[in-house]
Amino acid sequence: MAAGLSIEKKDIDEFRRRLNENAKLTEEDFIPKLWIDVPMPLEYVSEQVVEELKLLEPFGQGNEKPKFAQKGITIRSTRILGRNRNAVRLSLVTESGFTMDGLWFGDADRFMEELDGKNTIDIIYYPDVNEYNGTKTLQAIILYFN
Repeated sequence: MAAGLSIEKKDIDEFRRRLNENAKLTEEDFIPKLWIDVPMPLEYVSEQVVEELKLLEPFGQGNEKPKFAQKGITIRSTRILGRNRNAVRLSLVTESGFTMDGLWFGDADRFMEELDGKNTIDIIYYPDVNEYNGTKTLQAIILYFN
């Protein structure tokens, strides 16, 4: 979102001083925050849930894509994808034994470094359906992990 104003060149220093004087920011203001809509176990994800979420589209400013979370997911395996190594496919298993693929987009090598040999993670995700050669499988698009 943008805003504009007109100001004379001679007033810029005074404007900057007053702006900084009134901007009472703390270290906490610089900590990134990621909001989730609801903790939702992967077991609750179904094709119907994914289709119902699509009814909320288009997503964007003022209508963010829903984000869900689950803790304590075991990573069975990982595989780096893409010529540019820009995605990671994970085989995930919940505490109840439910399995689902997870997909993370970004610098795959950095992802693996941050994973640092952990075999259990907490994730923030949104559910999706992967369709390949006529076969549909559920997957969790991972937005954040810890």
